[in-house]
Amino acid sequence: MNLNRELPPIGMPGGPDPDPQAVIRRIVDPEFGVKVTARSTKWAIAGLSANDRAVAAENADGVFGRTAKVGAARIERNFGDRSKLAVLSTERQVGLGSNAVVSVDGRTNLSALWTISGQAVRSDDVDQSGGRVNGAAYFAGIARNGRHFTYLGSYRDVDGSFRAPLGYVPRVDLRAAEQYASYMWQPDDSGKWSFGPSVSTVVNWDRAGHLQDRWTTAELSLSVAGQIEVIAARNDGLELYAGVPFRTRSTSVSLSSSTPAWVSLWASYSRGTGINYSPPAGVAPFLGNTEAINTWLWLRLAPRLRFDQIYLQERLDTLPKVSASGTQMAFGTHLLQWKANLQVTKALALRGILDYNHLASDRSLFSETASSQLVAGITVTFLVHPGTAVYLGFNDRYEKVIDDPFAETNLRFRPTYLPTVPVGRQIFAKISYLLGF
Repeated sequence: MNLNRELPPIGMPGGPDPDPQAVIRRIVDPEFGVKVTARSTKWAIAGLSANDRAVAAENADGVFGRTAKVGAARIERNFGDRSKLAVLSTERQVGLGSNAVVSVDGRTNLSALWTISGQAVRSDDVDQSGGRVNGAAYFAGIARNGRHFTYLGSYRDVDGSFRAPLGYVPRVDLRAAEQYASYMWQPDDSGKWSFGPSVSTVVNWDRAGHLQDRWTTAELSLSVAGQIEVIAARNDGLELYAGVPFRTRSTSVSLSSSTPAWVSLWASYSRGTGINYSPPAGVAPFLGNTEAINTWLWLRLAPRLRFDQIYLQERLDTLPKVSASGTQMAFGTHLLQWKANLQVTKALALRGILDYNHLASDRSLFSETASSQLVAGITVTFLVHPGTAVYLGFNDRYEKVIDDPFAETNLRFRPTYLPTVPVGRQIFAKISYLLGF
């Protein structure tokens, strides 16, 4: 069994198709688990049962002590290749509390171009004191996927008492309408070249009818199939945060390329205005100038050797004339990750990873303290046979602060120039085994 916590979260209204296996990501510290799947031409069944030791001490009462019991099951009926109907049930019990969610979702193809889908979810949540709340969430969507014209429309409704700890539900008390439309011209019959505009809008209200967010994006793209794509976009938003409406705008450009075949690149740059969501105590959230750079580079220098590199940079400054000293940086982040994958033999593989994370901040404008961290790790994978593998590895973590317990109180934590101070090491072993019936 492989409790892979990198799987996407369980589907909820507006998300992907629900999958019990996706509950795994919500299990923070599993001790054991069992996963079962079965499929036929018309039916698909999946189930998961596990425990989670990441439970707060105050919630450790009850039959399971300081663990949470997690279960999920899904049954799906396919009607040819045009329609499907499914039922999903999840449950989490911890201490004296529990949460149960039942969902029904379906999808049908109206034609070769048009598809409609829907989902209805009910939740029953009991807290540690015995208080119970019931909630509901709904989703409806329609999509058209054609050679030239594409349209996506959806509506989500999540009431304020909806609870789904095993799912990914970032907001409740929400009614949201989303629209997307694009038209692509193809100058020749080969379809190799295409260009055209697209427009998308998102409008969110609370269930009392008060506007919370509004986002509009207009894009113009040019692509060469399988090789290069260039996109220019303009974004305009209105967000109600901490009771204050903020108007944000940004302009961005992005480039992706997969030619020649041994290299792939994606890069984007954006500039505009954004909200400081984490000001220090006593300072209200404010609007500032933002700048962001994102890059991803993939290299295959040999058939068995691959390199991946990711670089993310974000910065927020105060607006001109807000500060007497002019524009000031509130925060700036740099995240750099290198990965190397070597397939030594068909059964043996090595992976090395290096993560660097740096935060610079002005504590008078941003709540988090400046920090730097470096994580290095190596994983060895041995494939015994398809479906069964053994993983061995270690991770080392370094920071740029020295903790000297013999120094004076105000000098105990001293920063260094680079994150070279070791602060932790993890050694792990994992086995993935496939049971065939």
